[in-house]
Amino acid sequence: MKKTLTMLTVVLLGTANMITHAQTLTPKVNPTSGGYSTGGGNTLSWTMGETFTTALSSGSNVLYQGEQQPYKRPTSVISGTYAICAGAASGNISITLTGVPPWNLTYTDGIAPVTVTGIMASPYTFTVSPASTKTFAVSALSDINLVAELAGRIGSAVVTVNPLPIGSASNIVMCDGSAANLSLNSNITGTDFSWTTSVTSGTVAGNTSCSSNCGTLIADLLANTSNVHGDVTYVVTPTSPAGCVGSTFTSVVTVGAIPATPGTISGPAVVCGMNSAIYSVAAVTEATSYIWTVPSPMTITSGTGTNTIHVTVPAGTLIGNVTVRAHNSCGNSLGTSVLAITKKPAVPGSISGPVSICSMSAATYSIAPVF
Repeated sequence: MKKTLTMLTVVLLGTANMITHAQTLTPKVNPTSGGYSTGGGNTLSWTMGETFTTALSSGSNVLYQGEQQPYKRPTSVISGTYAICAGAASGNISITLTGVPPWNLTYTDGIAPVTVTGIMASPYTFTVSPASTKTFAVSALSDINLVAELAGRIGSAVVTVNPLPIGSASNIVMCDGSAANLSLNSNITGTDFSWTTSVTSGTVAGNTSCSSNCGTLIADLLANTSNVHGDVTYVVTPTSPAGCVGSTFTSVVTVGAIPATPGTISGPAVVCGMNSAIYSVAAVTEATSYIWTVPSPMTITSGTGTNTIHVTVPAGTLIGNVTVRAHNSCGNSLGTSVLAITKKPAVPGSISGPVSICSMSAATYSIAPVF
């Protein structure tokens, strides 16, 4: 530290005979900024800037020597350049101070100044939570004695704010035994995903969770072990390349199954004397349509694809089966419901034609159609 020696005034009060003694130098810090001292009949008064005194002693005589030392301007060094995720708080901004406390300082993020007074210790640290990237610097500083110069306010701290990823995925419908192939998307390139999973309805197997480095595709091979659909719910968490964790989102994978075999067919098994008939089965869960067959030359006149059909019954003998299978987008029921039907002609009615054929060379006889 550079010192400036000011004028030293020594007033010696004592005997007329001055005796020269060898002097010894003993440094001493005096806690006052001025005063006086008496020793050996001698009195010394002094004034100080920054308190800095030395003492010269010889026998019973003590000489206090004061030096005027100028105050130094305070300085600041700000540090704490780093990156955070949006919404996170940080306590890493630090300002190292020199000078004599208490300090008063103002720092700014480039827009809004913040003033702090009465700081008693260095370094001074504070927490920030900017919504976007900000550069922090000290814009004003003073200690108990002086105001800092611009050159004494050193450095800046850049807090980079990385955005949170926003993830999404569609709900999908698939069939038993297929891979989910559920694509995961984000607004930030390079986002990784993790997920947990649970079966939220039905009976499904093959769903798995993943905790890290899971990629962007859920490819579970899902098996539906029943004849009704099941739902698998994935709860997904996106993490950006900067390590910022976004909000979770969900995706539901519906695993369809082929429908069950229809129950017993309702309708006449013997269709003698009939020219039409109705056949039906109870609605099958998960079935979206029904596949019917009837023996030729019987034909379906209405209800194709539904669980109830109307048919025509032709004349003559008829033997065969009415069958039905349930259908949906995953396929047809494994089994088929069958009803065997028969038809024999009824006894013909009265024969129409001449009873007497005298003088006739030909005659015509007929009966009404028999069903």
